[in-house]
Amino acid sequence: KAGRVSMEKSGRLLGARQEMAIAAAGPLVNLACAGLGLFLYSCTGWYSAAVFCAVHTLFAAYNLLPVLGLDGGTLCLLACTLRMGEERAWRCMRLASWALVVCILAAGAFLILRGYANPTLLLVGVYLAAMQALKGGKDIL
Repeated sequence: KAGRVSMEKSGRLLGARQEMAIAAAGPLVNLACAGLGLFLYSCTGWYSAAVFCAVHTLFAAYNLLPVLGLDGGTLCLLACTLRMGEERAWRCMRLASWALVVCILAAGAFLILRGYANPTLLLVGVYLAAMQALKGGKDIL
């Protein structure tokens, strides 16, 4: 199977749709937490609730990036596997992951060169590039 998730007790591999539900759970929890933070902020005006909302929204957005090793990459890989087969889906997702990582690195480098002092985007790109390079095979999930 594409993501190779198996049930611990039975040892059987899950289907692609079941794996997609598992991969979607993390970002959905982040979005639920963001909604809770937004609700608390609108009711109380607490600044910390707004920060909580923003942080969880960013976590969800990051985790949904279509890069292998993140939940968004897993979701894309499984969707592609259903449409084009496992081997072709892996090739496409490896290429798409690297393309997005290169764009993130380029954007981070551009911002640094333009004088923006925050290297966060560049560091995220370096982390994702290292993840792709070190785990670049089918073991990335």
